[in-house]
Amino acid sequence: VCTDCANGPLNGTYTVGGAVGPNNFATLDSAIGALQGCGINGPVVFNLQGGTHNGFTLGYVDGGNATNTITFNGSANFGDSIVGTTSAAVDLDGASYVSFNYLYIHNTGLYVVWMHNGSHHLSFDGCYLAGDATTSSTSAVFGASNSSTSVTSLGDNASYVNLSNSTIEGNYYGISFYGSGSTSKNTGLTLIDNEFTDQYYYGIRTYYMDSVVVQGNYVSNLRNTASYGMYIYYNDNISILENQVYGASTSGISFGYSNYTGAT
Repeated sequence: VCTDCANGPLNGTYTVGGAVGPNNFATLDSAIGALQGCGINGPVVFNLQGGTHNGFTLGYVDGGNATNTITFNGSANFGDSIVGTTSAAVDLDGASYVSFNYLYIHNTGLYVVWMHNGSHHLSFDGCYLAGDATTSSTSAVFGASNSSTSVTSLGDNASYVNLSNSTIEGNYYGISFYGSGSTSKNTGLTLIDNEFTDQYYYGIRTYYMDSVVVQGNYVSNLRNTASYGMYIYYNDNISILENQVYGASTSGISFGYSNYTGAT
C-alpha cells in the first residue's frame, strides 16, 4: 500500500494489523507514514484490528479537507491501545479533519493527546484517555498548548475540537486547553458526555476560547484538597449545562471574564 507513494494518495478504507496487503497496513506506524508521505485524495478510514500500537505525531496531510477526512477506528472493547512514552501518545502538530473513535490511549509523559500548531477539526468519541496518578503540574490528559514542556502555553493551538462519550483519567489536568490570548481567541471546543476521574487539581481548565460547549460531563475523584472541577476563564459564547462535579474541594465551577476583551 503506497510503497514510495507508487499507488498515489490514499483513498478509501484500510485495515491496520496483520500481513501487508492492497488495503492493509501491518502497523499503525506504517499507516501514519503513508498519510504523511503520500497524502489523500478522498475520505480515508483506518480500522485497527487489535493490539498495542506506538504513539505517533500527525501533522498536515496533503489533500485533507472537510470532505477528505481521516478516521481511526479502534476494535471492540478497547481492543486497540496507542501507548506513548514521550511528550504525547497522540501528537497533533498542525493536523486537521481527523477523528479517533473507540481507542484506548495512554502516555506517561506530559500529554496523552497534545494539540498545537493550528490543529483544527479534530474529534475524539468513545475513547479512553489515560494518564497517570501524577501530581506534576506539567501534565494534562487532553491538552492544547504551544509548548512541549508546559501544558498552559498560549498560542494558535487548536480550534473546532470535539471530545465526547469518553473517559479522561489521571494527570494534574484532565483538560488544559489554551487559545491565543484575550484579544485573539481560538474558536470551537465541545466537551459532551465525558467522565473525568482521578485528576490531581483540575478536571477541566480552559482559557481564551470562543464558542465553547461543556455539557453532560461527570467529574469525580479529584485528588488535591484545593481542587477545581471546572476552571473556565476568558471564554466567550460558552454554554455550561447538565454537568455533575463531586469532590472538588475549592469549587465545582470557577468561571470568569466571559465575553471580556479589556479592562472596560
